[in-house]
Amino acid sequence: MIHFATECLRIQDGKGYPCKLDIGELERELLDSFQTQGFRDVWMAEETALMVEEQVRANSAKLYSRAEIDRLVKTVLEASGYCDVAREYASRRVPDPLASARAAMCAWTTASLTENLRRSLPVGEAKAESLAAKVAVALERDGLRLVSEDLTTALALHFLVNESATPSGAVCWRDNLAEGTSALLEHGVLRVMPCSALFPRIRVSLGVAALGEQLCGGWLSEIALGQAIVKLAPALLDLLKALRDDWAAKRMMDGPAHLLLPRFRECLADAGIVSRPVQNQFQDLLSRLLRDEVQAHLPFALNISFR
Repeated sequence: MIHFATECLRIQDGKGYPCKLDIGELERELLDSFQTQGFRDVWMAEETALMVEEQVRANSAKLYSRAEIDRLVKTVLEASGYCDVAREYASRRVPDPLASARAAMCAWTTASLTENLRRSLPVGEAKAESLAAKVAVALERDGLRLVSEDLTTALALHFLVNESATPSGAVCWRDNLAEGTSALLEHGVLRVMPCSALFPRIRVSLGVAALGEQLCGGWLSEIALGQAIVKLAPALLDLLKALRDDWAAKRMMDGPAHLLLPRFRECLADAGIVSRPVQNQFQDLLSRLLRDEVQAHLPFALNISFR
């Protein structure tokens, strides 16, 4: 499965009407919150925004409300140890009118626990089911028939934190890369982004400007860029598979991998390609080639985001 991401996603406003969620704006809000609290290494802002994007797309059958989005962001930040940032982010948002409703006690089933965790935590279906089963055992043990969503989410986080603390002796993914792949990493064409131990995501960044310099002779055209992507594909496959194997050995969660193309339109503009329709043609070309040359050869899902 392959997903091509745009900057805006559909969610619900406070009255239940469809509206847009701008992932770029969400990332800027998170970045401001991190910097206000004194954090300068703010890769977590990008990763949190990516988790939200992934969750909204994975649950497209039922639109998220903006209140649910804010709750998801707050949960991820607090669970990752950024409680001050979570409070800063919450203070920038309109107070949540659904907070009291969420706190209401209601009967639970394993299915309802799974659905709640699937929407409240950035985890896949299999992980949500696994956590829901553990939460159900804990609730049954204590005889809790009526619970709030906040409680079940907190219990699941406790299980998740303890799982992520399990040590692993897996071989580093860098040890299994081909020489050409390592060279592309050294030149900044490909970058492996940092990730949290609690909500790990494979995130690889593809630098269009560096790609042009290394594989296009410094000149960006549809033909040159297309040929560069074809040349790049084996290395990208090599990197994604090595990362996936490494994470599987460490028993990390089985969510999709992410390929990011940051500053895509800005890089094209810097090369003199300023027409929006022409930029769209470049994006369509890259999307098609990445689908045919990369995703078709991967045994797991890949989300691609043009930033």
